Amino acid sequence: MSNIGNTPCPASACTLVPRAKRLDKIVFIRCALGIPPRTAHLPPYFCPMHQALFIVGYWNSGTTLLVDLLRKHPDLTFRHARFKPNLEDRTLAKILAQVQAGFIDLGQYYQPINSQGFQHYQEPSLDPTQQARFTALFHKAYLPKPQKTLLLKNPWLWFMPRFIHAHFPDWHIKKIAIIRDGAMQVASKDYWLRAEEPERMLLARAKFWVRSMEYFFEHWHNQPNVYTLRYENLCYAPRQTLMSLCEAMSLDFAPLAPHCPALLENRRDKWDALEKRLQLHVSEIVADMQLRVDHHFPVW
Repeated sequence: MSNIGNTPCPASACTLVPRAKRLDKIVFIRCALGIPPRTAHLPPYFCPMHQALFIVGYWNSGTTLLVDLLRKHPDLTFRHARFKPNLEDRTLAKILAQVQAGFIDLGQYYQPINSQGFQHYQEPSLDPTQQARFTALFHKAYLPKPQKTLLLKNPWLWFMPRFIHAHFPDWHIKKIAIIRDGAMQVASKDYWLRAEEPERMLLARAKFWVRSMEYFFEHWHNQPNVYTLRYENLCYAPRQTLMSLCEAMSLDFAPLAPHCPALLENRRDKWDALEKRLQLHVSEIVADMQLRVDHHFPVW
């Protein structure tokens, strides 16, 4: 049984896990009643460190594919509901909205970000009361069973490195960033076709990918406990890619081995369907950043 990134808890702490879960419920009830929680004054063994593996994006870059492979690991637990795709994405956004954390749907701000970068972007932030309520709501939605590690996929976390660092004090979190070829990512969904000016939206998506990669290199690239992989490597060499990932995340690869395909499809159909003229424009926009990405994270 793997215990990601943490030494096993002492026996005295492990025996108190049920007590700690009851304390989570107490915190939730107190927050619902508007009463500040008191868990900060509890001895450390009442608040065991929970383990988590966050897949932080980038979106439309293979996050769902990666989850489908990793969720078969017996040490990981993933919150999923049938007929509700991306439930984990919506749940986290809903929790942030409930605590009034200032969550921003960046998809609505392509123009200012493309022109100015993320210099004016502020991550969600919490005061102590909001923090207590956020912790209670997050635990209620996601708290894994003892000896299990939470697997959470949420592309919005790509833009929340400081938030993760500051507002999960009782979690030991490792992160996975997955990156895809920029041109393929830009064309991977048909959202842009529904815009009033589709071509302009497509090129805005390309510029936003560049800005987002700048954000990655500034905030994630050299951060400890972050493992970055290429979507293309996951498709062309899934076994080798997952073995490297499991080693970095302190997971045993053996339980995944029987479920690991020899090859996965690298979906390029949306890109191939684009007019050559649009392919050229997108390629020109992402070219310099793509070279940087390929230098640090080459396709095998």
